[in-house]
Amino acid sequence: MRYFEIARLYSEERQKFLSTATLYVLEGEWERLQAILKQFRSAEIIEVRPLCRFSGMSVDVCCRSSADASRLLGVWHDNSIDALCRVAAELEPRSEGVRWD
Repeated sequence: MRYFEIARLYSEERQKFLSTATLYVLEGEWERLQAILKQFRSAEIIEVRPLCRFSGMSVDVCCRSSADASRLLGVWHDNSIDALCRVAAELEPRSEGVRWD
């Protein structure tokens, strides 16, 4: 193989790596993920793996570009993890006036 052939293969593999987003999806969030993926028409789920310690899965999504993968990660964070943190904060009992010495 010549250098330019090796370089081209490396470049294609690197682009695919950068265009892949790994999302951590809890059990009840699969429908939410499908709705978000409809916004990214060219996004394709390429692998789903179960999570060992949590009730959910790790989902690899291949996007058209690295910018789309980054945008997908942001949208997923805003609709999944951030929403989960807000709900947990609302459910946490208020500790106003309690001193922890």
